Amino acid sequence: MKTRWLDRSLMFGPYTALCLSYEEYVKLLSTKGKIPIGRITPKWSSAGRCEVIDSPKGLICVIVIQDFIGKNLVEVIGLLNHEASHAMESYYDDIGERCPSAEFRAYSYQAMTQNLIEEFISRVNLSRTLIVKSIKE
Repeated sequence: MKTRWLDRSLMFGPYTALCLSYEEYVKLLSTKGKIPIGRITPKWSSAGRCEVIDSPKGLICVIVIQDFIGKNLVEVIGLLNHEASHAMESYYDDIGERCPSAEFRAYSYQAMTQNLIEEFISRVNLSRTLIVKSIKE
């Protein structure tokens, strides 16, 4: 499975990637991020994490969700939204935005969450029809 960097076209924000396992996260950071293995966060037990890295190219946020197999799709979407909020809060700090407006915050969370959901759907081969049906059931 190949990790893709997600599109930032709806807003300017951090470079973002979605990893679906801890192992994918380690591989991404050690090869693409050139981060020594010893500096990579040890494995954690929570279902999701937003790892923030300051790089010369700008802020990088790696969203990791794990153990999602068999989980309710609504829970997975909620987790992606939760991790998106951490990514955006880190980005606001990075650009010196101490008090973003409610509207800016809402649009940026929405854009980040949509990108993460789209990537998750494509990575686990879900169709949008299946997701809508799953939510209605």
